[in-house]
Amino acid sequence: MDRIHIEDAKLFKAFCDENRLQILEMLRGGEKCACILLEDLNIGQSTLSYHMKILCDAGIVEGRSEGKWTHYSISEEGSGKAKERLEVLTAAGVSQEDYCCCCSEADKKEVVVDFLYLDLNTCERCMATDSTLDEALAELSNVLDSLGYKIIVNRVNITSREIAQKHRFLSSPTIRVNGEDICAEDITENNCKDCGDLCGSEVECRVFVYDGVEYDQPPKAMIIDGILKVLYSAQEPMKETCEEKPYTLPKNLEKFFASKDAS
Repeated sequence: MDRIHIEDAKLFKAFCDENRLQILEMLRGGEKCACILLEDLNIGQSTLSYHMKILCDAGIVEGRSEGKWTHYSISEEGSGKAKERLEVLTAAGVSQEDYCCCCSEADKKEVVVDFLYLDLNTCERCMATDSTLDEALAELSNVLDSLGYKIIVNRVNITSREIAQKHRFLSSPTIRVNGEDICAEDITENNCKDCGDLCGSEVECRVFVYDGVEYDQPPKAMIIDGILKVLYSAQEPMKETCEEKPYTLPKNLEKFFASKDAS
């Protein structure tokens, strides 16, 4: 994935959530204090901060501090850039050669990053992991591009047992690179209040262990190391692989879905 595509993904991600679209609709009428947004959206402070970070990082919204609150408004420059990029990306009759002078995308090797999660509106752990993943990919984009790799990112919301089965989902959140979990097979979990509130029962979510330290969200360095390790291992001779084990939905996830169904 070229740098411009990384930036485009960050830009248009700002429009891919109903809460963020509602925020933009509210800001069309002019600058709004975060306290007003909180009241009208009926969401928590951490959830609002997550969405505002995405909007501000994309350049669509700008904020200014006044006292203990931040006031937000739509950025004319950012919205203009979004319109311009949308026109470029959807312009008909433009050949790939006209658009990009770099090497063919077809010639590049793929780095497939799968981000699997239970919730991106309530769970602080999932939201923070999502943001850190974006930061890590942005930092790696130039290096991977120069090495002839393109990044493909799949975000998968695990909303049912069937989807969990399809993706052999074991714990939330999970980051896989070319099918390999960056946390290997050892899964550590602890109580997640946000997902518990979501389903109405006590539920545990993933803890990321990096350099012997446990984190509720993976450090950026851990994600970068995880991606690079998978790429390095791909250069080594293939080892004999064991037959894939049958998948069984973990009891923790079964409890989450059962409690959510009952609520």
